[in-house]
Amino acid sequence: MTFDYYFKVLVSLLLIAAVLYVFYLLSQKYRQTLFTGDLKISDRISVDKGVNVVVLEYQGSRYLLGVSDKTFTIINQFPLSTD
Repeated sequence: MTFDYYFKVLVSLLLIAAVLYVFYLLSQKYRQTLFTGDLKISDRISVDKGVNVVVLEYQGSRYLLGVSDKTFTIINQFPLSTD
């Protein structure tokens, strides 16, 4: 096996690594755009161990939620204030 053979193998491996890296970067960018949502947690208060009251903003509305380890309950819904 000559130097020319090893050089071709090395170039091929570098090319495959470059293509895989480009696919990795594209998938990371796609994942960021895919999982950015409209949910925003405005406030959270811990009431008891494993029980929280959360104020959540979603699509122009504000929700007051009771959240425990296994369930959540919508307590009330408010429109977002514009002032």
